[in-house]
Amino acid sequence: MVDPEARKVLYEELLAYLSGASDRKDLISLYQKVETQDMAVWEIEDRMQHIPMDRVSGSPPRLKRASDYDHVVRMLLFARTDKQYAWPEHRADTPATCLMSIFMLCTFAAIVLLWFRQAFGPMVTLGVLFAAAVWAFDRHRKRHITRWQLHGDIEAWPFLKVEHYEQAARLYLDEVESDLPRAIRQ
Repeated sequence: MVDPEARKVLYEELLAYLSGASDRKDLISLYQKVETQDMAVWEIEDRMQHIPMDRVSGSPPRLKRASDYDHVVRMLLFARTDKQYAWPEHRADTPATCLMSIFMLCTFAAIVLLWFRQAFGPMVTLGVLFAAAVWAFDRHRKRHITRWQLHGDIEAWPFLKVEHYEQAARLYLDEVESDLPRAIRQ
């Protein structure tokens, strides 16, 4: 379901965040401002929080990586379109990943404790378990990414296909780039 009003609010909130007029807390509070079933709003809002920015007081925020500029532009373009969000829900915190993280943390803590007690036999056993947990965690992550990539062109996200992105760029790119804060465009 596409919700044009929610996407308009998202677009404005993203621009405010990028210009420095709002911060991460304001971006997160989008949930309180908008009630929508449009998954694009929530997925884009979530991804925007994970784009690293330099926020030095007294100067406008800047993207830490120049490669994120295209990603930001694609998110803003998608917020301007009426395209249905067709990607699967991106959940990094599945029960399996949470359990593996807890197990790895506990195992690592036990290894450190055993190191100080100089109990090398159990420490080696836990070290092997820790390595196995890291391997399982990495394998789970790679499978998740592979499943994600089967749905569309990952380089076009949040668009499903590059053609959809190019179509939106023809319609809205000049407007989006003029709306972007000057510091972000450099």
